[in-house]
Amino acid sequence: MKAPKFMCNTARLITLLLALLPAAAPAQIYLPPNVGLPPQSVIGNALPQTGNAVAVTFTQLRTAMNIPVIKTCASHQWFNSLASGGVLGCTQPSVSDIAGLGTGAAAALGVNVGSPGSFIVNGGALGTPSSGSLVNATGLPISTGVSGLGSSVATALSINIGSAGAPVLFNGAGGTPSSMTLTNATGLPIAGITGLGTGVGAALAVNVGSAGAPVLLNGAAGTPSSIVLTNATGTAASLTAGNATKLATARAIGIAGSTGLTATGVNFDGTAAINPALTGTLVVANGGTGDTGTAWSTYTPSPTCSGGTLTTNAARSKTLGKTVFWQIELTVATGPCNTTSNQLTFNLPSTTQSAGSASGWDNIGGANIFCAVLPSSTTVTCRSSVNLAATSHVVLSGVYESQ
Repeated sequence: MKAPKFMCNTARLITLLLALLPAAAPAQIYLPPNVGLPPQSVIGNALPQTGNAVAVTFTQLRTAMNIPVIKTCASHQWFNSLASGGVLGCTQPSVSDIAGLGTGAAAALGVNVGSPGSFIVNGGALGTPSSGSLVNATGLPISTGVSGLGSSVATALSINIGSAGAPVLFNGAGGTPSSMTLTNATGLPIAGITGLGTGVGAALAVNVGSAGAPVLLNGAAGTPSSIVLTNATGTAASLTAGNATKLATARAIGIAGSTGLTATGVNFDGTAAINPALTGTLVVANGGTGDTGTAWSTYTPSPTCSGGTLTTNAARSKTLGKTVFWQIELTVATGPCNTTSNQLTFNLPSTTQSAGSASGWDNIGGANIFCAVLPSSTTVTCRSSVNLAATSHVVLSGVYESQ
């Protein structure tokens, strides 16, 4: 006789439950009539196929239905499959088997602790996080835990307030700083300023305009017990006329150094006016010419030219220090003088220090004459725009530095 369909399904359900429950489960279940199990294998004797329910244990059912004992997995493994005969398989779980993790949590679980990107364990190292909030953090060391501080700031923060080297707080004591800028400071007492001269601190504490106070620019001087007006200027209606203090020892006006000048006058002591005068010639070394007004000196130029002869009408010079002025006046006695391709030459009063030049003119023939003076020379060399004819009248002048 074929069992009803619901009875076959009941048998399968019982088989699955026995596979999932412990092998030695002590509980009992009640089988309804017609479950399709051999009664003999369940209780060991004949059991009618129909009738009331019968109480049996899980062990009796497992043995009667030939169900294997359930497999036990290690503590770090999971059941992952149901093999043939109702045996469960075991496997090591992976992070990907876990659902419900937040973004990045699965990746972090796969990184070794202590490596970048891993979870941080209680009491473990933070590493170098890209960002973090330390609102509730404690125990952060100033010397190594805070970056970006200025030079010596970390050292100052580790010193007790009020001790040398510690930060100065708002309205706190400044201690004795080695240096400080008080550009915008207020309330500094005069007594707190050092380095003032005798009486200066006391004067600064007196109201301006009162006796003993400093005198301001363009302010009233009051009635000083004494005052020196060496560089004072101007007059005042209230100024009382008086006499200048007489010098204890009379002095004379003189000129220091070798100037060539002599001061004339009388000794004075401040009681009378004096009218000093200077006489003499100021020497060149002190900016003068050294010239006392004497006339120019004559000298012999000995002029020559190619093709003719020259006559010296006048040759004179004047020396002021190392500066020599000269001039000559010549006449062509016989000629013409070939001075366009050849040269007109004559001597100087002294030897030159540096090069120079001179110029002149023939006031008869109209020729322009140009001359050159070389360093360490006593000769002038000239050329003219046209040859100098007989009876030509030549006038030349120049200046040079002598040795």
